[in-house]
Amino acid sequence: MIRVGPAGWKYRDWEGVVYPKPRPRGFDELAYVSRYFDAVEINTSYYGPPRPTTSRKWLASVAGNSAFKFSAKLFHAFTH
Repeated sequence: MIRVGPAGWKYRDWEGVVYPKPRPRGFDELAYVSRYFDAVEINTSYYGPPRPTTSRKWLASVAGNSAFKFSAKLFHAFTH
């Protein structure tokens, strides 16, 4: 199976292009992306492992898409 999704979801320049402008109060970028894609790359894992609380928040954000998958970028110590 091929999954398609963006590399990350926290981009300021996506406002008004990908995300609504202005973004409503409490807007969840990841939840929004999960409505249109079934995968996303976690960019922050390149710099270190995500905290369990952060991972739980991400999982809660995509709970509405049962097919959603995360792909984690490999930690930089392995790639450089």
